[in-house]
Amino acid sequence: MMKRVSEIVIKVSLDKDQMPEKIEWATSDNPQDGVQESKTMMLGLWDPKEKSTLSMDLWTKDMPIDEMHTHFFQRILSLADSYQRATGNPFVAAATKKYCEELGERTQVWEERGRKHR
Repeated sequence: MMKRVSEIVIKVSLDKDQMPEKIEWATSDNPQDGVQESKTMMLGLWDPKEKSTLSMDLWTKDMPIDEMHTHFFQRILSLADSYQRATGNPFVAAATKKYCEELGERTQVWEERGRKHR
């Protein structure tokens, strides 16, 4: 039986200072969608030999901060949901959601104060 293979292609265009200007991706599963553009990506790959995670977190220079807040919190919540599905442990997901609510409130206060540490 032939195994199914799916391919995801990610292209990152860099400026002269090696900062991401454009992030594009496409998948072989939905070629009709063509190339999609993104302002940020957070990719985590598990290395079973080293027992460690390789993280690749990139964002373009024109990624708005308010959208970065939203993307970051949605990503944390998505990880908590994935963790629960993978392990069956509901406690981490619930604690993470509670933490994100608190973190969101603190971030809002920080934004209102002009992003100053206090």
